[in-house]
Amino acid sequence: MLKRGRIGKKAQAEKIFMYAVALIIVGMILLFGYKAIAKLTKTSESATMAKFKNEIRNKIDIGSAYGRISTEDFETAVKYKSICFIAERDAKNLNKEFMGDYPLAADVAESEDNAFLYDGQTIEPFKVDPFEVDENSADAYGPDAICIPIVNGRFSLRLEGLGDRTLISS
Repeated sequence: MLKRGRIGKKAQAEKIFMYAVALIIVGMILLFGYKAIAKLTKTSESATMAKFKNEIRNKIDIGSAYGRISTEDFETAVKYKSICFIAERDAKNLNKEFMGDYPLAADVAESEDNAFLYDGQTIEPFKVDPFEVDENSADAYGPDAICIPIVNGRFSLRLEGLGDRTLISS
């Protein structure tokens, strides 16, 4: 009877060890899987943003053909609230109301970038071809800048070709 009790305890210890090893393996698989999915999601977001930037650059470039007038629809990530274009390259001369609404715009104006997406807290700057702002547009901050609201990830731009640049309005 003694032997039988020892074998039972040994078998129980082996089962506990097997469960512990299985639990560790499952935990590692979940951890590595989560990291892989997070990396894939980030890569996908980067690719989508690059595609968006190329599309808007191309539309503004094509829109510069003299006399060409078009309204272009764009789609971007839902998290963004507005897209802004800054014509004034000196942050000290930017419209005061614009600077109040978009305090991070000074960083863009002082860089080589001239447009940015705004999500309410941060900006995603990028550069587009030469343009002018239609200061009579409802969303313009004088001739300095224009910020078009993004609703559910969608917005429209009116582009008018001036030959060597594009007039942007909402």
